[in-house]
Amino acid sequence: MSIFDEDASPFPDENEFDPRQFDENTIDFYAVLNVPRDASIEDINKAFKLRSLLFHPDRHVDETHRREATKIFVTVKRAQEVLSDPKLRSIYDTLGVKGIDLEGWKLVNRSTNPENIRREYDFLCRLRDNEIMLQRVKPSTSFVVYSSIAGMFKRGEDDEENERFTLLGMKLDQDASCAIGSSNRLGLSGQVRFNEKGLGTGHLQTSCNWMVSSSTHLQSSIALGPTFINTSSKIVLTVPQNTHKWISWLTGSSFVLQPTIQYNTIRGDFDFILTPFVGFPLGGGNQGMIVLNIGINRHPSLILSYVKNKFDHPQFACNLTISPVQPSLRLTYHLRYPQNELHYEASCVLALSEFTPSLLIEKRLTKFSKIGVNLLFSFPSFMLQASFRIRTGLNNYEFRVMLCEQQEDIVTSCLYGIILPAVFLNVSRLLFRKQISWIFEVLTGNQLNGDEVLIEIKKEQAQKAVELMRANAEKVANEEKRKNGLVIIEAFYGQMQNDRPASELYPLLGDKVVDVTIPLQAYVHDSQLRIYSGKDQMPGFFDPCPGEPKMLKVLYRFGGHLHSVAVLEDQPLMLPMKAHRVLQENENK
Repeated sequence: MSIFDEDASPFPDENEFDPRQFDENTIDFYAVLNVPRDASIEDINKAFKLRSLLFHPDRHVDETHRREATKIFVTVKRAQEVLSDPKLRSIYDTLGVKGIDLEGWKLVNRSTNPENIRREYDFLCRLRDNEIMLQRVKPSTSFVVYSSIAGMFKRGEDDEENERFTLLGMKLDQDASCAIGSSNRLGLSGQVRFNEKGLGTGHLQTSCNWMVSSSTHLQSSIALGPTFINTSSKIVLTVPQNTHKWISWLTGSSFVLQPTIQYNTIRGDFDFILTPFVGFPLGGGNQGMIVLNIGINRHPSLILSYVKNKFDHPQFACNLTISPVQPSLRLTYHLRYPQNELHYEASCVLALSEFTPSLLIEKRLTKFSKIGVNLLFSFPSFMLQASFRIRTGLNNYEFRVMLCEQQEDIVTSCLYGIILPAVFLNVSRLLFRKQISWIFEVLTGNQLNGDEVLIEIKKEQAQKAVELMRANAEKVANEEKRKNGLVIIEAFYGQMQNDRPASELYPLLGDKVVDVTIPLQAYVHDSQLRIYSGKDQMPGFFDPCPGEPKMLKVLYRFGGHLHSVAVLEDQPLMLPMKAHRVLQENENK
């Protein structure tokens, strides 16, 4: 019988709406118990006992807390029953929850209007399927259109010969990856593009990532194109906790070695490229990077980078490229206004024969999308280019248009291509504010409402779990303070900034995050904390940015010293570690 049959009544009034019921086929039992996928029966039972200390109904006196604890404990108990039974665990590992009998799990209502219930159920089911697909496959798309309207602003009598609009080309990049086991991933990416003459090219690449240990990562890839075959490997080593004082200053640094062999099918020759990379923390959350490119058939180059961060966001970046062919210096400054959801980025590239400043203005459009405008000017070529882009999660759509190509047209291009359109847009926004707001709500209102429903449901569920853990977290914190153990100062989980180089080596928090200080402190046991993948399904956590890359950042004190660490969503967190220790001068600030 369908739950939407008119004569059926599967929505008892005495029950409250529980969003966990919608996710029965997507529950990660390993995340619920916070154990790795190769955990033994003993580890599973131990994790269940620790969760029972937090969520067993008998441990809560308040009736509301008891009711909420019962909901969580049902899931915790179910996870223990399935993972401790070898047969059920095998079915679960193969098919997920849908392969296991889940009698008693049913949809319950929070609205008396059947139409509202039906609409909300359909919406959450679609969003659930989409979110699971994004978490497993992590697809990303970049689509760029290149065009020119420089002919509209050219002076002269031969206006008929000037093309008003010219399509210069298009480029499409797509990437997807899937998990292989608990820590490895297999990826597939491709690119196609064509120019104004209609000539196209592209390539297809497959890659595999292995996590050998918490400090060692390996990547291997092969790319095929019309004119080349490329194979590459990458070794990433992060300096872990080490007892040798003479190399303790390297703690937290990353060393990358990437050899590449490329075969040109037209010339019939090989090229060997070696790219060593060193990334190291500079204190205060700042980073430094050194990249060397060496090839048989190309000129060597050395890249020196420095990134200064403020409030976990890049504020200033400097990149110096030393090369016998084209040395350059790139300076970038970021300015953010969180209250207006605005982001300004001013950059400048200085080369021997060229000076290229640019300005990017980006504003949040919806919960999961941003719109941006970028202006770029090049001297002495007097090239003026504008680009408009929309970013939704991991997808980027950009339209680039050339406004000027020669010096005599620069004034006309700036006036008619930038100044007048900007004045027109601002005047229209002031005169027709209500109408524009109404159109915007019509176009994006459903998406906003849907996103808010999902976020609020998960946020409410996490807040209730946090309240259940608050007293125990305070007790654990006091015990850890007395023995100078592990005390969580602050912890945030959520969006990761993924639009900068080496973001996986030095992840930075974005705007959409959730405070998970209390849950992490409650999970501390014997001055240790282990968090595995699937963090968003742990009690007290929720996903504030579905479909976007996420990370976890923790600031904690251990042994009287301040420590800081940031890990990606699919990376485990192990506390404490000497490699996380903050420099002494930063502790005294």
